[in-house]
Amino acid sequence: MKTKSWIIGYLAIVLAGFVIIGSYNAVIDPYFHYHAPIDGLFYPLNHERCQNDGIAKHFTYDAVISGTSMAENFKTSELDELFGTSSVKLPFSGAKFRELCDNLRVAFNSKNEIKMVVLSMDQYAILADEKLLVKDYDENLPTYLYDNNPFNDVKYLLNKDVLFSRSIPISIGTAEGSANFDAYANWMKYFSETGRERVEQSIKQINQSDTFVELTELEKKKFYDNIRSNFISLAQSNPDTAFYCFLPPYSIAQWRVWYKEGSIYKQIETMKLLMEESLQYENIRLFCFYSETDMITDYDVYRDLQHYIEPINSYILQCMSENKCLVTKGNYESLIDQMTDFYTNYDYEND
Repeated sequence: MKTKSWIIGYLAIVLAGFVIIGSYNAVIDPYFHYHAPIDGLFYPLNHERCQNDGIAKHFTYDAVISGTSMAENFKTSELDELFGTSSVKLPFSGAKFRELCDNLRVAFNSKNEIKMVVLSMDQYAILADEKLLVKDYDENLPTYLYDNNPFNDVKYLLNKDVLFSRSIPISIGTAEGSANFDAYANWMKYFSETGRERVEQSIKQINQSDTFVELTELEKKKFYDNIRSNFISLAQSNPDTAFYCFLPPYSIAQWRVWYKEGSIYKQIETMKLLMEESLQYENIRLFCFYSETDMITDYDVYRDLQHYIEPINSYILQCMSENKCLVTKGNYESLIDQMTDFYTNYDYEND
């Protein structure tokens, strides 16, 4: 009898522990799965794929900065000052368009009236499969945070990583005001080293090609399927929202890789297709910075082939506010010609 009572008591203690942990995670809700931040508590923003869905659902805003690691160093404070917005930042490092646009759809389905979206249009993402998600190759993605299944929330409520993802709540004023989106996902303090030596360390073995390839018909179909089913459909469904999109200005070292592997014309043609597709919609503004050759050839603003330092993000926003580097129906063909001439004739051997 004593053994049975001990077992029952032990199970009751374990169950009570689960209830306490689950209740704590649900009430504090560090990933904003159930509600917005609680007033008076500090919520660290430190996990994109755990927190972005909740931020999109429960925060108050009228503008969104989204994109890959090329958007992580943007400052919402700068966007708000330039455009008079109240914005949040929802980047996903290494994301494809499906993941980015799915999260933006969550934002559009929230209570917020979104007047502006800033979005990076990365080359690798443009030619990706239209349905490709990070979860297709990352088993650690917390998909239970994204669905409407209440039963798998146990993975969140009884998750020790969630429990210890934050210290004991600290009272510092309004929680939402304490959320620092300028610092959120910003990688500058971790990768501050730049320059030619640093960039060239990131260049892997290049398979030198004797020929140049162009987009195949299959690749063109993949491009249109991807862009139209994800990005274009989102823009069409939200005609009152201005989409400020940009081709991230990769370094001259990335262009060298494209040139040597023979894909440089394919990359330029992809950009042209994106320009032509985007120009059909009044609420899409596409910005291209590849005419800014002094910046592209400056190794000191890059940490690798593609990633530029924070001041470039600031420059991109400034250009957007001034309509500088904006792609238009009147200039996109000459821009493509300039890019083709400069990047196919650049002296990569003596760079």
